[in-house]
Amino acid sequence: MQKSFTVTQNMINAYSELNGDDEAIHLSQDYATSKGFRNTLLHGLYMMGMACDLATDLYGPSFLSNGELYVKWIAPACAGDDLNIAIEDDGQITADNQLGRTMIGHAVLQSDRTT
Repeated sequence: MQKSFTVTQNMINAYSELNGDDEAIHLSQDYATSKGFRNTLLHGLYMMGMACDLATDLYGPSFLSNGELYVKWIAPACAGDDLNIAIEDDGQITADNQLGRTMIGHAVLQSDRTT
């Protein structure tokens, strides 16, 4: 399963307003580019939320109470990027933009974990 979309500044702004994260790296293109990024950054938790949504689609509603989600951000996703977030049948999660991989991780139901 996957979700594909183009990251817009409006999406980033709305998420910033929702969660109270008004850091300039998300809201100011001038600031973000001065720090070496191509554009403003999508919040990592936005991408993680999309991964959680996919995990819930994969495992069902019980994932919300008995699931475990782990992600690692390995490259930025910026306004203007075409982002694809995917989950495999085994719970492996990836996110990619036009430049490559941006996030990796996995999702499991606690009852499926091996100790």
